[in-house]
Amino acid sequence: AGVHDDARPLIHDFYTQVLDCIQEAKKKGDDNPNWPTFIYMLTPQQHKTVRDSASCEDGGDPLGRIDEDKSLYLGRVPKILGNELDWDNFAKYHVGGGDCVHYMQPGVHDILAK
Repeated sequence: AGVHDDARPLIHDFYTQVLDCIQEAKKKGDDNPNWPTFIYMLTPQQHKTVRDSASCEDGGDPLGRIDEDKSLYLGRVPKILGNELDWDNFAKYHVGGGDCVHYMQPGVHDILAK
């Protein structure tokens, strides 16, 4: 749902409305094979820039958004991208420094895509 706190509630609301609509239709017997299949990519960690940091836990609540995403979508979508990753140790993928959101490529987003 992104890292921008003003947009996250809206994105979560729209996404869950669609999931609820499909789930409700299926409960009523609508097994349309054309229903879309949704996946969800976990929101990346975010904290203040910490150059040469060995951990993505050096500021703020970097895993809070990931925990929120999991609480909303685990079991509701067939796949959550990034759920199996060790988010605590992603700092080593900071190419050229930076924070846990603004990576240079190739980097974390390439790992999630695999």
